[in-house]
Amino acid sequence: MNPNWRQWLGKILAPIYRLMMFGSFKDQPLSDVPDQFSRILVVRNDNIGDAVCTIPALEALKIRFPQAYLAVLVCRLAEDVVTGLPWIDKVYVYDKAKHGRYKSRLVAWWKQWQVIRAIQRDRFDLALGIRSTFSASLAWLVFASRAGVRVGVKPPANKAQFDFFYNLPVNPIEDPIHEVERALLLVRKVGAGEGPKRLFFFVPPSDIAAAKQFLLERFGEKRTGPLVGISLSGRVEDDRWWETEKFLRLAGLLERDLGAKVVYTYGPGEKEVVKELIRLSDQPPILFTSASLKGFAALVSLTDLFVSLEGWPMHVAAALGVPVLGIFGRTNTAIWAPWGEKASLVRDEVHVNRVTVDEAATAAKIMLANWQHFGENLS
Repeated sequence: MNPNWRQWLGKILAPIYRLMMFGSFKDQPLSDVPDQFSRILVVRNDNIGDAVCTIPALEALKIRFPQAYLAVLVCRLAEDVVTGLPWIDKVYVYDKAKHGRYKSRLVAWWKQWQVIRAIQRDRFDLALGIRSTFSASLAWLVFASRAGVRVGVKPPANKAQFDFFYNLPVNPIEDPIHEVERALLLVRKVGAGEGPKRLFFFVPPSDIAAAKQFLLERFGEKRTGPLVGISLSGRVEDDRWWETEKFLRLAGLLERDLGAKVVYTYGPGEKEVVKELIRLSDQPPILFTSASLKGFAALVSLTDLFVSLEGWPMHVAAALGVPVLGIFGRTNTAIWAPWGEKASLVRDEVHVNRVTVDEAATAAKIMLANWQHFGENLS
C-alpha cells in the first residue's frame, strides 16, 4: 500500500477513532493551551535508558504544575526506573506483545487495553508522549488516554494519517542534543522544562542491604581499594560489543595498579558472555546478577566507578550519581553519552572494539584519582 493510500485510509479512520475515544467525530477544539492542568499523564513506551533520560522532564512538570496529579505509563522493562520517584503519583505498566510475557499476542493486547481503560477512568486533561522522533504506537497510547490536550512529536509526511493523535504537536527534534534535553523540549510545549536537570533513581533499603551483604561476603569488611563495577551487557548485533578478553585485561590493570576490587554485572541475556569470562579468567571472577532492576541498581550504587558499554546500564549508573565510564563506538555521544558531571567516555567512531584497553584504563584511573573509600559503609 503506497503512502497516498495510507493517508486516504487514515482520513477515513480518524473520525472513527475519535468517535471510539471521545464519543464525537470531531476532536475538542484547542485554540489556546491551558495555563494549568490538574491531571497529567506522561507516556514513554521505549526502554530503560530512554526512561532514565526522561526523569528531569518529569521533575520539570512537577515544578511547573506542583498541585497536579502526575502519572506515568511505561512498558514493563522500565517500571523500576520510575517507581519511587518523588514527583510521581501513579505508575501504569503494560507488557509489549513482542516481549513474550504472554503466549498469545491477543492476550498481551487485551492486557494492554485493560491498562488503557484504567487510564481513561482517571480522566487526564494533559497527556504527553515523550520521544524525540514520531512513534505511531506511542501516539496511539497518548490518544487512547482521552486527554483533552495531547503533546508529541509531529509525524513525518508519509505518516500524516496519524496527525490527529496529537492536537498539540511538536516539530521533530533534529539537533544533536542529549536525550535529556530532547525530553525537556517536549514538556516546554506546555510551559514546563525549567529545573535542575538532574537524574534520580530510587533504590529500596532492602536491596541496598542485600547488595552490601553480597560485597561483604566476597571482599570482606576491610576492603582497601576502590570498588569497580563492569557491566557485561551489550548488543552484539548492533556492533556495540567489546571483546570479553578486553574486560578482563582492564580489570587486571585496575587491580594491579590501584588495588581495585572488580565485580562484573550481567543479566539473563549475557549467560554466554559469563561462560567465556570464566573460561578466560585465571581466578574465578566476582559475578553479580539480580532478578530486578532495583537489585542491579543497589549494587551499582555501592561502586566507586562503573564501566559500561553504551546502553541502559550506564544511564542507570549516572542516575545513581556513580562515576561512570562509557565505552562507545558509532553511536552519537552528543545524544546518548551518560548524563552528568561524573560521566566520562572513550570512543572509536568506526567500531567500539577498536577502543583499546589502555585507553579505557587511563580514563578509569583519572576518574578514580580521588575515589572515596566505601568499605567502611558496608558493615
